[in-house]
Amino acid sequence: MEPRSSLETELNDFVHKFELKTRPHQKKQFLCQANCTESLDGPEGYQRCLESCSTHMVQVSHAFERELQAFQNQFLRCGKGCEDKVKQESGLGPSAQLDQRHEGAFRACIDRCSAEQTVLIPAMARRMDDLLKRQ
Repeated sequence: MEPRSSLETELNDFVHKFELKTRPHQKKQFLCQANCTESLDGPEGYQRCLESCSTHMVQVSHAFERELQAFQNQFLRCGKGCEDKVKQESGLGPSAQLDQRHEGAFRACIDRCSAEQTVLIPAMARRMDDLLKRQ
C-alpha cells in the first residue's frame, strides 16, 4: 500500500476507534444531564449541573482536536520541508513552482513523511486512551 494511502487509512481507523471508545463516556454525560432535569434548583443550578456533566467530554474533545491539529501541523511542516529540499537540490529559487521534472523527488519525500507520520498514530491513540481513562 502506498504510504499516503496507509496514513489516511490508519488515521481514519484511529478516529473511528476513538469515536467508538467515547460512546460510553457520552452516554454517562447524557444520563447525568438527564438527571439534571429532576433538580429543583433554579435555572442557574440547572445550568451548573449540565456543565458539570459535560466537563470531562469537553476536555476530551479539546484534547482530541489538539492532537489532530498537532499531527496535521507536523505533516504539513514535513511536506514544506520536502518542497524546500527539492527546490534546493534542483537549483530552483524559493518562489519557483515545482514542475513535472521534480515531481518524483517530491512524491518520494512526501511518502517518507507519510510513513513517519503513520508510525506516530499508535502513540497518539495511547495518549487519547489515557485521557479517556481519567475521570
